[in-house]
Order: sequence, then structure tokens, then C-alpha cells
Amino acid sequence: MALTGHSQAYALTDIFQFIHANKYNGTLQIEFPHENSTFFVYFRKGDIVLPFEKIKLRDNRLLLNLDLVEEEDLLHAQYFEKKTAISPVGLLLYCSILSPKSVQQLKPCIEENLYLLFEEECQYIFHKNQLPPSAHKEGFQFSSGSIVMEASRRLDHIQKIQQGLENTVYVLQPHLTEKWEGKKGKILQYLQNSLSFDQILTQTDVDKYTFYTTIQQLLDEKKLSPIDPSKGLSKVQELLDRKDILSALVFVQNLPTTFSELYSQAILLISEYLKTHPLKNNAHFFSSGQNLLAFLHQTLKSQLCPLTLQIKQEYRLHLHPKGIAFAKKNTNFSPRLLKKCSSQKKIDPQQNKISPNLPPTELLKTLTQLLSEEEKQQLLETSLLEILAEIYPLDEAEVELLPPSPSPNFPPEFSPLSLSYSPQYPPENFVKNLTELLELLHKLPPQVEIYLTTSKFRSSPPTSEKMRQFLSHFHRNYKNLNSLFSEILQQYPILEAYRLFQTAYKEGYLGPLSVDDTRRFLQTRLAEGKLEEAKRFLTSAQSMGYHQVDEFYTKAAEELELISAYLDESAPSLEGELASFSLAEILQTLVSGQHTGTLTIRSKNRTKDLYFYQGEVYVLRQEVQAKQEVQSLFLETQARIAVQDIFEMDMQGMMTEDQISEELANEVKEEIYEIFLWEEATFRFKKALPEMFLNPTEEYTKLRLKTDEFLMEAISRIDMWTEIMEVVRTEKAIFAFLSPQTKQQALTSGIDPQVLYLIDGTHNMDDIIRISRKRKFEVGGILFDLCQMGYIAPLTQDQLVKLGNEAIERKDYERAHNYYLHLSKLLPENKKVLEMEQLLAKKKKSTQRFPPQKPASP
Repeated sequence: MALTGHSQAYALTDIFQFIHANKYNGTLQIEFPHENSTFFVYFRKGDIVLPFEKIKLRDNRLLLNLDLVEEEDLLHAQYFEKKTAISPVGLLLYCSILSPKSVQQLKPCIEENLYLLFEEECQYIFHKNQLPPSAHKEGFQFSSGSIVMEASRRLDHIQKIQQGLENTVYVLQPHLTEKWEGKKGKILQYLQNSLSFDQILTQTDVDKYTFYTTIQQLLDEKKLSPIDPSKGLSKVQELLDRKDILSALVFVQNLPTTFSELYSQAILLISEYLKTHPLKNNAHFFSSGQNLLAFLHQTLKSQLCPLTLQIKQEYRLHLHPKGIAFAKKNTNFSPRLLKKCSSQKKIDPQQNKISPNLPPTELLKTLTQLLSEEEKQQLLETSLLEILAEIYPLDEAEVELLPPSPSPNFPPEFSPLSLSYSPQYPPENFVKNLTELLELLHKLPPQVEIYLTTSKFRSSPPTSEKMRQFLSHFHRNYKNLNSLFSEILQQYPILEAYRLFQTAYKEGYLGPLSVDDTRRFLQTRLAEGKLEEAKRFLTSAQSMGYHQVDEFYTKAAEELELISAYLDESAPSLEGELASFSLAEILQTLVSGQHTGTLTIRSKNRTKDLYFYQGEVYVLRQEVQAKQEVQSLFLETQARIAVQDIFEMDMQGMMTEDQISEELANEVKEEIYEIFLWEEATFRFKKALPEMFLNPTEEYTKLRLKTDEFLMEAISRIDMWTEIMEVVRTEKAIFAFLSPQTKQQALTSGIDPQVLYLIDGTHNMDDIIRISRKRKFEVGGILFDLCQMGYIAPLTQDQLVKLGNEAIERKDYERAHNYYLHLSKLLPENKKVLEMEQLLAKKKKSTQRFPPQKPASP
């Protein structure tokens, strides 16, 4: 089994460092799911080797830029790449079009390619000791340590630049005449098109490091600056003069909502332009929900029709002179309309025999007979405003502005809801109500926040019955605003519901959940294991900025993330076999990298968890006897310890080796040392911790080991075990004393007699461990010492065959199996021995299942 992992659980810099520190040979396969690409890095003695034949460039045209090949040759190589799975560089080398000497010019570019690997999330697989033959041929060599150090520096530099950027639109200074080539030239081009930083990175192949260092350079030279609202209109006009409607739209959509006046004026400019220059092709851009609704509002005000928008491939909106048609993918609006009519007691769907499966157009025809024209228009407008309110909280959505068409054009999976204008209901009515909705939504707190009725509601409730009924939804109801309004809007029109909320808040009947109450409820939900509810309280607290005044919320967020990942079996992890990667190596890299998480080791039916917090090693003890011993020796139990912060070193139920008895500390460590000797064991590390670790109950004792001493002892024991196994050879080995005199000498030497009496030429090492109930390392050490003293020796092959056959004649299949099991470990390629061992194993099981019956008494 290879070493597999995800950069979220164990960063790519860490895996490179792990391979480098242990001087491994092998192939690291790195997969980038978002790009659907794979990259291979080869290691020899821990350092990177990239054979010329395997060189993969991010842009093969680099070969042309360096004048290394002709374009025709490169096109041929790219064509055959798919058929041969050999990179273009490798093919060009093979055909002698490129020489090894000329390829050396690519080394700086290859190094840059390596740094790009660390910028994005990825999955990886390390195949230890697996290298292609070409990896031993001529190629590039890099120090893994140097690559990791430079990659880490770049990532840190990117983060610092990002933190220094304002949350606004940046524009290039006019009259910028400097021309940049290559990647920097692309960045300038896209900045001129007014794309946001994220959009530029999405739409180009510019790497993050080049991009952000270029941005920093432009800022330092004052060639790039945050937008000045007074100059925003001139930027829009400049883009329209270039007939670049898409860039103008993108520029406006990237404006923060705080620039509302500039936004409105810019939209009017674009609207006027669109009236005289209709779109010929689709225009794709990204927008927040707030900006998108503001755009729709302004286009309706300026009566820009017809206009069709598709949002997130999920919503489609068509504005035309006679009304609005709105559709949501795979959604029938009829049940929503019927429910609203029923809740407002305008009709009874059952009494009127109206099916909710009707298409909206058919339903409206039926409702026309039951509702007045005014009621129908109000129902449609309210429903349409509710759907638009769904779009408002979107952080970012892909928008497609379609060429104008005189009538709505909806694909079959879209079921439209249409609001038609009439003399009794002119478009100004809808614009007026949309204006009020946007104002109310802008004043509405983020919908992830939790609001409750205040003490004023209980002491002096409002006189209005409608207000009292509305506030009853908030009384001791700890749902967030989004969940509450989804219920409230079934009974109230959207504008009325939001008006009531604003009035109640202004008059002091509603208020956000306080810092202390949020903390108390969050602690309770965490203690009860109700993670989804805990997340709701935490999200509300973060939205209200409580984490800035109380450090508890930051720590609770970390705790919740760790617990959620622990319960998620599909969470990113690092996995491998301990036969290929020693446990000591894994522990060392987790400690040195100051990782936090859970390391799970499995072998057959055994499982053991080790816990890490910022590189410190912990274990959890659940045994009642151990708990009682700890209590009687030194400390109070967790039930008597009052603490506040879950991550402090005096955490609940946590103690160090110094605080417990030496005997108990040794017992805990011996249990862990045994794991190092497990056969066929696998490991899995997740950036996750269980609830019982973060908040241990009385049943658990959390013990923090002296990490450095523990690791040194573990490494020492592994070395010693390797020495022991050179003599013992296999855990199925059977030993015997060389003579009665050597047995007598051993019994007087002070060695544990319980083990000595089991060395009788019939019990193997596993039997001695099981019967004596001693640890493997201790028994192995005793056998090793006795062999070195010349008191015992393992049975020879001839002895094993002879004793095995004698046991078969006696039909003692269990003992016979022991002899042949030892023999099979000594002669693993002898088929006859293996067949006999397997046959005896079956015989042994059958006799154990059906023991011989005692003869009946006469």
C-alpha cells in the first residue's frame, strides 16, 4: 500500500519534507481535481530527480519562446503525447530534435513549475521504492529541502499581500504606457478589463505568486489604486467608449454595495448604452446577489426591455414591456402559490379542487375565477419578490446576459412564473415595491444571525395583535433568520414581514442573541454533541463579530471543525502501511510539523488512537482501574476541575507524566510501544479530534506524554527490536534449552521463571506472550538474552520436521501446526511445507470445533 493523502489533512510541503528527511526513493503522484490534471515528482534518496523524458511543462510553447524547437515539431510532439503518454519534451529528445544540453535551459522554468504545485489543494500518492527506469538517466536534480523552504516562503508572502488588500475594486491609473510581456502583461490586460483578483486567477493561467507580487509592485509604484467613487463613472464611460460592455458590467458588479450612488449612475449609463447597442452575443460575468438585484432594479427603472438573464444556471429572468417572467430550474411554483393563498385564507385548495401539480399558467387561470385582479397581482408580485430575495444573499454567482428576444425563451426544465403589467397595475408599482424590498433587505441583519424577543416584549408587549403574533415566531426560538423567515413568509407577504421586523427591532422588541447567551448555548450544544445546532450558534456569533471580543468563539470554531472532521469518514487524511513507513517516522514528522489531529493505527482486530495537539502527543485512558489509581495518587477528577478554555494546558481531565505515578506512566507508554511491533498494521492521520479528547468526561483521563523523551525511547526500541529479530527471526519461532544444566542456570539467573517454564520446545513466541500475558518486547528481549547467553536455541529444520510428524501420528494437530508454522516462516518458498501448514491449520480448527467425546461410562 502506498502513502496516500490530501493537502487539507497533511500539506504538500509536509509530504515533501517527510520524503526528504527519510531519504526515500519513490514516485509522488499529485492530482489536482479542479484542473483535472496529474503531476509526477520522482525522488532519489529524498531529493527530486526529473528525467528529461518525463519533463512536463505548464505551457509547452515555452520551447518556442526559447527557440529550442520549430512550431511544426512541437505540434507533432503534442499530438503523439496522448497516444504514447510521453511528454512533448521526452518525444522531442527521443527524436533527437532536442538535445540534453539544450534542455538544460529549461531548468529555471521547471523549478517554477515545482513551486506551482504547492498553491492549490490536491490529493497525492507516494509509491515508495517505485521509480521508472528513466529516473536513473540524465535529468534535473533539485534539493527537496530547498524547494520546500522556497515554496513555504512564497505561500507566506502571498498570504501577507492578500491580508493587506482592501475589499474593494482596484483600477489602473490612466495613461499607463508601460508595456509588460508574458504573465505580467496578461495581468495588466485583465486589470484593464476591470476583473476582480479572484476572477483574473480563475480565467488565466497566471500563478498566484506572480500575480500577487505583480499587484504589490503596481501598488508600491502607485500604478494601481482602490477606486475613487468620484472617478468611477469615467471608468465606466471609458469601457463603453471601447464598446466593451462586458468589462463595464464586470466593473460595476465588482463594486462594493457601499458605493450605491455610483452604482446607480453607472447602471444608468450601461442601460442607455444597451438601448442603442443591443447585445449580439452572450455576456458572462460574476456578481453578488445584492449587486445583481440592484442591476435589475435600475434596468427596470430605466425600462430597458427586453432583457434576459440566467443566474447560476438555476434561475432565468426575462424582462419585457408587458411584464416579468421568472423561472427556477426544476421548480413548479404552483404549490407555493396555493400554500400562500391557503395561509392567507383566500381560497381552500381542497374545497376548490385545485391540484398543486398544475403548471403556474394553468393555475393562474383557475385562480382568476376565485381572486380579484388586484389579489392575483399581489399574489404574483409577492411570490416574485420572495424569489428575488433568495438571490440577494448570494456571495457570488455566474450570470449570463442573453441577447434580447421579444418573448421569454425558457428551456423545458424551467417552469415560469409571469407577472403581467396592465393599466390597473403599471410597472411603476413593481419597481416601487422592489425599491422598498432592496432597502429592507439592506437593513436586514445577515440571515445566519439569531434574533429573539427582548425583555420588553414580556414586560410591555405591543398593543397591535398583528405585531404580537409576528413576534411569537421569535419567542424562545433559536433558529436563524433564514429559517424563521422561510416559515413567516408562508403567512405574511414579504414586504409586510420585513416591515414588521424592522419596526419590532427599532422599538426594542427584538434583539440579537447576546454574547453571553450565545456562548452558553454553544457550550451546551457542544457538550450534548449537537454539532449542527452548535454550528448555527457559532455562525451567528461570528456574523455578529462576537469572536472579536471573546476568544472563546475562535477556539470553539476550531473545536467544532476538529470534531466534525473526526465524525466524517470521508474527511481528508494521510494513510499508509507501517510495513513501508515506520511508525517512528510518522510520529516524528507529526511532532516536528506541530500537527493537530488523530493518528489511528490498525492491525487485524486491534485499533489504537494517538492524539496530537500542536505537535504534543496525548493518549486517552478509559480503564476504571487506571482511573481509580490516578485519583488515589494525586489529582482531582475532571468533575472537580473548573476550567473555561478547552485548549489551555490545564484542560479538563488532562495530566502530564510528571503528575502520575511512574508505574502508570510506564504502563501507558508500554502500551504504545507495543504498537510499534504490530504486524500488517496500517495508519490514518486526520486533522480531527474526538469530543472526548477536547472535553473529557469522568470516564476518561487524558495524558500528555513527554514527547521528545517518548520518541527517543520509541526509536531506541525499534533499533533494539531489529537486533532481537535478527536472532529470533520470527514470532512463530519455537525455542528449547540446550540441556537441563542450561535450564537450571537460567532459572538461577533472575530471569522471570514464568517465561522460562514456557520455553519447552513446543510453545512458540506468540504462545509465550499470550500465556504469560507479558508484552512482546519484553518476551523478545528475554529470548534474545537467553540465546546470547547460550542457554537456548530455536529448533532446527530437521527437529521441526521430526517433531511435527510425531505430533501428526499422535493426532495432536495443534502442536503439529506450531512446528510447521515455524518451518513455513523459515522456508517461505517451499510449497510442500506451506501446503502442510495450511492442511494442519484446517485440521486444528476442526478438532477445536468438535472435541473428541468422552467414552460413556459402563
